[in-house]
Amino acid sequence: MNRQIKQMKIMLGALALVIICVIGITIYNKTQSDKEAAAEEKKVLCEIDAASVTAFSYITDGETLSFTLTDDEWVYDGDSSLSIDTDAVEEMLDTVSSLSYEEIVEDAEDISSYGLDNPTNIITITTSDNTYTFTIGNKNEMTYDYYMLFGDDDTVYTVSSDLTSAFSSSLDDLLETASE
Repeated sequence: MNRQIKQMKIMLGALALVIICVIGITIYNKTQSDKEAAAEEKKVLCEIDAASVTAFSYITDGETLSFTLTDDEWVYDGDSSLSIDTDAVEEMLDTVSSLSYEEIVEDAEDISSYGLDNPTNIITITTSDNTYTFTIGNKNEMTYDYYMLFGDDDTVYTVSSDLTSAFSSSLDDLLETASE
């Protein structure tokens, strides 16, 4: 009888230990999940309502392309007679509607190390309230992200290639075709 009571106590102790471990792991996982969600939330660099954009410009192949919204139509500032594909422009602007960064480069004292002294692209977005400037530097060959400065801030960020890809369209890519 004594032996059975002793075995029962050991089993109850083991069961209690397992329950405590399960509760501990559950609490740890919940905490980690909350931390990850908070970290992802903090990585939004800016949010721009694409419908409020009144003008934008960017550099592609060494040429600056700039566009202005006039009477609900996008107009190429270099030749207003060209018909611009509104859907293509809206796709471009959607990439900055909620722009996130991947990482902040710590101790980035010399921006030339990141190609930001001679940027590959400078994207400027103008809304009725603000002007946003994204200065794009070199591509990080390890992560395939790009180095970027935002506005007048001297913080170096890394951003996905989505931004640079979206704002690399040539003028021809943005023209309406005859079938549209």
